[in-house]
Amino acid sequence: MWEAIDTIVMGRNLFDLVNGWEGQPPAGDHVVVVSHGPKPEGWHPEVSYHFVDGVTAAIDKAQELAGERTLSVNAAEVGSQILAAGLVDEVAMDVVPDHLIPLELGGASTVANLWLEPWADHRGAHRKDDLENALNRQVCSGSMTLSAPSTRSPRIGRRRTGDMSAPLS
Repeated sequence: MWEAIDTIVMGRNLFDLVNGWEGQPPAGDHVVVVSHGPKPEGWHPEVSYHFVDGVTAAIDKAQELAGERTLSVNAAEVGSQILAAGLVDEVAMDVVPDHLIPLELGGASTVANLWLEPWADHRGAHRKDDLENALNRQVCSGSMTLSAPSTRSPRIGRRRTGDMSAPLS
């Protein structure tokens, strides 16, 4: 499913929340952002991110970019608007609930500490689990304090970017 995606449509709120995945979307080559404002000045000029006003314009631009390939619409407000407008042909989900900050590393067992994480994506649950397990082993062995994982790895303390590819600093 993920390999077939060429273009992602997302809202400005999600774009701001994840900082546009730092220009590396979880799938595909293009991103269309539904926004009343322009792309942030100087923000990753090398990437194919397109800012449009309105969901119909977003789907039109995404179809133009994707050609015969699949386009993906993120959920939330923009996804709801696109679904309500009848612009969706098929609904598929490939996510797993996960803790933003792992319980073993001091994360809270609350809904506020949960998020839906891509399962099959190369930066998804499998990669994050590997990192969490490595940090857990370090905490349990005493080579790292319980508070250190969020400072050693911004990907655990600030999971919003979704970037699990960089090594621990």
